[in-house]
Amino acid sequence: MKSKLRQIVRVSGLRSGLVWYRHRRLSDSDFYLASYPKSGNTWLRFMLASLMTGKTPTFDTIGEIIPEVENHQSKGFYFRENVRVVKTHERWVPRYKRAVYLIRDGRDVCISFYHYQKSLGLFHGSFSAFLRRFLNNQVDGYGGWKRHVESWLSHQDKQPDTVFIVKYENMLHNTFEVLHGITQFLKMDVSEERIYQSIELNKICNMQQQECKVKARQKNNECSIPFVRKATCGQWKYFFSPEDLSAFEQCLGDFCLQIGYPVSTPE
Repeated sequence: MKSKLRQIVRVSGLRSGLVWYRHRRLSDSDFYLASYPKSGNTWLRFMLASLMTGKTPTFDTIGEIIPEVENHQSKGFYFRENVRVVKTHERWVPRYKRAVYLIRDGRDVCISFYHYQKSLGLFHGSFSAFLRRFLNNQVDGYGGWKRHVESWLSHQDKQPDTVFIVKYENMLHNTFEVLHGITQFLKMDVSEERIYQSIELNKICNMQQQECKVKARQKNNECSIPFVRKATCGQWKYFFSPEDLSAFEQCLGDFCLQIGYPVSTPE
């Protein structure tokens, strides 16, 4: 329902009103966990929730600990006085005083977004058809992947102390170092042992099991296409056809190189 509402709002030209509504009554003391959709936000959100509370979050409780920006009122765990973390998929806006921004290779983002929209019944075509929509900024209400990343990187260039940039691929391979850096940015007083514990509690396999339990309860024991999928990087090397890769590189290859993602051909 939410996804369909977002599409309606985008088409009807009321996007700015929706953004305003989502951001009303936020506090300047809030931190934000920001990313373009399907960039690894959920995994990081779960690990941060564990660090803040000392407990294992679930898909039922995560919204109470780190709420989404549209549901932030009267929710959120305050890990310091008047300080909480709020999740957002919006492009950068002046309301965001301090944020952790998560970037993922656009090719892998596209694959994950494709599976996500198919699981919701929002897209029924081939991946190649979806890729064309992705490249034309037609799969979301946030202005497209490139524009989203640019908005945050541009602000980070101007005010580097206000945005902590994290690459999903680094988080996969150096989880402790990345999480430790985030806790320092958030000025969160936690031990190294607590960080390792959060990583262990929120392994992808554990999150997948949790998700299946929720879906089984809600859908008469049917566990459909998962929200938490493979949690890997470089899937595009084996998923993109040569034609898909050519189309992507022609449109976004230069930008990928600019932000540190090598452009190459599938193996």
